[in-house]
Amino acid sequence: MNAGVSPTDLVLGLAVPVIGYLLFAVVRFLWTVFRNFRFGRQFPSPPYHWLYGNIHLIDGHLGEAYLSMTRDVVKKHPRAHAFWMSGFMPPVNVTHPATIKQLLKAPTKKSSDYDELRPWLGNGLIMSDGEVWKVHRRLLTPAFHFDILKQYVSVYNQAAEEMIEKL
Repeated sequence: MNAGVSPTDLVLGLAVPVIGYLLFAVVRFLWTVFRNFRFGRQFPSPPYHWLYGNIHLIDGHLGEAYLSMTRDVVKKHPRAHAFWMSGFMPPVNVTHPATIKQLLKAPTKKSSDYDELRPWLGNGLIMSDGEVWKVHRRLLTPAFHFDILKQYVSVYNQAAEEMIEKL
């Protein structure tokens, strides 16, 4: 009886878990792509290509072409639209104040993507949900009242003028 491990057994012993993990990663990636695609299709968008999305409409960079295209899309779809960064990544742009207000007022369950930021950001308004979110939001709301913000208009104007000079 041979007590040693043959090279074939060693290769198979290492290859099977690696192939299994790669297969799992590919299936998970494809499921995420499918879920994102299904979500993005719910919103109107400019014509997009399955591989490179709407990038062909903006000359490859976010500049005047992007702003012009965004203005046209917002005129056609004033509440929200999808802008496909690639054929399977549809960030949704919400543009109507009423829709934005509904989103900001609604306490939602945070994505698990936020969990990685929790050690740095703690459980404040950005990270919390439910009752904790409500309490934090009520505490912060008075700080953004119009009368309080009025005293900062001159500071905003000065900063905007400095920024415009630098452009």
